[in-house]
Amino acid sequence: ALTFGVYRPALRSELVADDFSLVGQLTIPDAIAYFGKTFGFGRNEYRPLTALSYAVDRALWQNNAEGYHLTNLLLHAAAAGLLLLFLRALTGKFSFALLAACLFVIHPINGSRVIWISARDGSVCAIFLLGALALFVLSRKQSRIVLHVMAVALAGCALLAYEGAVILPALIFTVEFLFFAGGSLWARVAGSFRRTAAFWVLTAGYLSFWGLIFSERVGGYDLSFGPLAILDNYARLLSNLFYGRNFYGRKEWVFGLIYVLLLSLCFRKLLAYWRLAALGILVVLIAFVPYCFTHGFAYRFGYISSLGISIFLAACILAGFQSPPRSRAAMFAGVGILLCAYYVAGDREILSRWTAAGKIAARIPQAVSNLCPNLPAGAVLTFVGIPRVYRDVPVFATGLGDAIQREYPVKVSVQQYDLPLAKLPPEARRGAIVFLYRGGEHPLEGIGSLPSDSQ
Repeated sequence: ALTFGVYRPALRSELVADDFSLVGQLTIPDAIAYFGKTFGFGRNEYRPLTALSYAVDRALWQNNAEGYHLTNLLLHAAAAGLLLLFLRALTGKFSFALLAACLFVIHPINGSRVIWISARDGSVCAIFLLGALALFVLSRKQSRIVLHVMAVALAGCALLAYEGAVILPALIFTVEFLFFAGGSLWARVAGSFRRTAAFWVLTAGYLSFWGLIFSERVGGYDLSFGPLAILDNYARLLSNLFYGRNFYGRKEWVFGLIYVLLLSLCFRKLLAYWRLAALGILVVLIAFVPYCFTHGFAYRFGYISSLGISIFLAACILAGFQSPPRSRAAMFAGVGILLCAYYVAGDREILSRWTAAGKIAARIPQAVSNLCPNLPAGAVLTFVGIPRVYRDVPVFATGLGDAIQREYPVKVSVQQYDLPLAKLPPEARRGAIVFLYRGGEHPLEGIGSLPSDSQ
């Protein structure tokens, strides 16, 4: 209910970028074919279960984007529900689990995963990942091998949904080490590796298979392995997790000082929840490992890490609420309410940006169709100045060709240039219809004469 209360306006969002390549395009046979090839757009991404989710959407909704958005909301709500079940099984504290799940639902860093149809891979992965964690905890508490086997199976599904699931063995190891392992430090480490061995072996097998089918080439990503670049990415992650905006601003440091003050007030009581606090921090750090090498930060990279920050903040708020005197408990209750209100306000602002970006994206193919209602097969369309992003939201960073192709029954060719019109190379004009982006309700201007049969 909370997911739909916050993100219901996303149901009416328009398609952007890669959405044009996915909505209404994948059939069940198409999705099955992705079990043997990349699902990426110029990148080596092995995500057959995510592809299958789009195929199921096509069977249910055809080209109706609202149905695809509904699926995204349901996936996010399911992930939150599984987080609640996992934490309830781990701690036995329903109030803590519910608070963490609510914080996860409304955290602004998750907005792009929920709103953007093309970014649901993280949500699909999170469902299987959290299911595996919950079943692992139950298998340890109930000593039932069948639950352990089911947890390993769900871990395999998480890997088939999104390669970011390679961090799952480390997460399960963390849970085992913090909450179940006993003895000396070495005994706890060795015991935790034994208990989680099946997950490590599964992930090693997945990575070997991935390397085999893609010849060990990542492809399409701009990677940076420099320590400073990695630290910068982690700094941006933590800034967005705690504050929800870009890094290196005065307000972020003010928020940081507020968090430090609150931690100092609940520190003694938080010691009773040190395992939960440690789990939250480690989930944040571990979940971001697959993304820390990318050149630049994207909000969707923090989806799994937001599970950790939700656990950590819920532990802090609960510890503060239970700290004497009563005035301090009331203060922390107020902090929790203000934090949730701030998150929801951030979600609304993100929704407004995605709505605006969707309107920009929707106008462009419509404008092309109005200017050239009929085109011959093989027509070449050159676009100059089409916005790739709008306030960090993708518009046509990718997908322009598929968006234009939807307007015509015959095959057309699309070229996209970010150069000024005066610097457009001659080959971009030769034999092509050139469109210049102007913005507004009628965003395109045809340069030169349009073909007579398009009038």
